[in-house]
Amino acid sequence: MAPVSSTSPSFCVHIELLHVMRRILELASMHPDAVTLLDARLAPDMFPLGAQIRVATH
Repeated sequence: MAPVSSTSPSFCVHIELLHVMRRILELASMHPDAVTLLDARLAPDMFPLGAQIRVATH
């Protein structure tokens, strides 16, 4: 995958998605079982939340 440059039209979209993921993680950190949320999946065929964050930020 080619890196996204700041001149790319999708740059703003990627930055916004990273802000959304940060907000989700901030809210999740306030949950009593925050550590277990990183292993949670919304659907059986999805990666766990922690893996999705890793993929998105790689």
